[in-house]
Amino acid sequence: MDYATTQSTIYQLMNMRQLISKPNNWCQGEETVRVAVRLDEALRIVGGDETAYQHNIGDNNVYPGDLSRGQIPETAWFIRQAMNEIAPEFGGLIYKWNDAPGRKHAEVLSLIDSAVMLVRKELNQILAAESSFDMSNVDLIYDIGIKVKWFPALVEKFSDRLEKIARKILDEVAALDSVNIYMHRFAFENEEVIIATSWDDDLNMLSADADLVAYQDVIGEIGLEGDGESETILMPVPASEVGYLH
Repeated sequence: MDYATTQSTIYQLMNMRQLISKPNNWCQGEETVRVAVRLDEALRIVGGDETAYQHNIGDNNVYPGDLSRGQIPETAWFIRQAMNEIAPEFGGLIYKWNDAPGRKHAEVLSLIDSAVMLVRKELNQILAAESSFDMSNVDLIYDIGIKVKWFPALVEKFSDRLEKIARKILDEVAALDSVNIYMHRFAFENEEVIIATSWDDDLNMLSADADLVAYQDVIGEIGLEGDGESETILMPVPASEVGYLH
């Protein structure tokens, strides 16, 4: 699994935990009328696109417990791995573990937490294997609810403060009261950050591209009413377009 997929898997598992975080949002078995969901149902709701795995779903509308990695969604695979570590007797069938008599809501949340730990362990292995891991031009997902594509100049200058900038992006979007923003600038330390944002429906979170402003380019002038003077119009130029900062 690559870095971006690992990040997405962590976020999807966290979304799943949030979905059933309250006891009355989780259930066991089949009920005709209910608003709560089983663990395996929560996986399908927030566990990513299942289209590529439909042919592996069994006659009972569940994934067989012996499917290999790559034959089921990553979220389901990590939940199953965490489950098999503590309860291999369920044969990798998540719904059977969920529906076991006496199963407690706290145990379900604990299982999701264990799955997240397994993914984070794999993430650390990816980073350790690439000591000079390049975070630029990679979509990084943060627990605060934002996915950011960092451009190289910004990563080079602020590699240890990226999450702080991600939080600032969220603040800017909240202040502007829109998730669809283009060429918006804000100050960060002695530089200006330029962003474009939109909403990622698949991850249900904000998505942003972030770069540093290289310089302001003069694109024209506009006349001012009353005094006959004009004002210069400046356009910010992202560092990624010119390859350097002024």
